[in-house]
Amino acid sequence: MANSKQATKRLRQSEKRRTVNKSTKSALLTLLKKFRSNPTVELFRSLQKKMAQASAKNILPQGRANRLIKRAHQRLAS
Repeated sequence: MANSKQATKRLRQSEKRRTVNKSTKSALLTLLKKFRSNPTVELFRSLQKKMAQASAKNILPQGRANRLIKRAHQRLAS
């Protein structure tokens, strides 16, 4: 439990960020599953854009986003 007003505010902020990050990551994984089942150019473009946005906001590590985009591109090319 928080002992100060500042700590209470930090708890509120971190909880809010956690829920937003969790929903964003869940939406990304759902989009990735859709792409894996039916790879199309449109799905790849939206996946690439969402991954780049998530890594820019530190929701997803940069290296993981790049790796997933690279593998999706390879799947699309084959």
